[in-house]
Amino acid sequence: MKLNALALIISTTLSLSACSSLVHYANDPTRSKPEELGFRSASTILDDEAIESNLQNSLNLVMEEQNEHGQVNITVFNGVLLLTGSATDADKKAQIEQIVSKQPGIKTIHNELKTKLQSNSEIAKDRWITTKIKASMFFTEGFPSSKVKVITHKGTVYLLGMLTEEEKQWAIELSKSAEGVNRIVSVIEPLTETSKTL
Repeated sequence: MKLNALALIISTTLSLSACSSLVHYANDPTRSKPEELGFRSASTILDDEAIESNLQNSLNLVMEEQNEHGQVNITVFNGVLLLTGSATDADKKAQIEQIVSKQPGIKTIHNELKTKLQSNSEIAKDRWITTKIKASMFFTEGFPSSKVKVITHKGTVYLLGMLTEEEKQWAIELSKSAEGVNRIVSVIEPLTETSKTL
């Protein structure tokens, strides 16, 4: 119960922080655009969420029709799509990638699907790792936690977002500090312009 409450508090606070950045830009259009600093614009966030929802629904229907029992998770950040979870075999893994590749608005696909299903205990452990990393990022002074997403599968931590090289290395180091992390995979988009501030 405490774990769910912590995750909800962190998620809500990060959302408010991102919204604040967008409001600042709306009030002063001479400032850098949110995406130039690693923050997604409101329309981009909506596009990413729509892609996630559409593809998740499409995959669920296909898997139901084929009586499949995979555990496929779709995460999209600024058009970069990450597939995590499990497919029943290599053919299904390739089929899933083929399905998502037809979705408009996708810039890059990172297919990290495994071919072995997770147990309930593994899923719970992954969620706890993700929560710990998000909390660490959020409570670390100066770290732009609203510009990165964290996903964990079988102890492997995946990082998505738009960060400078320094921020990316910072995110990796914070992720390494969480107990239970086996590997870290970064699919973060590099930022080149960070001199301006919102």
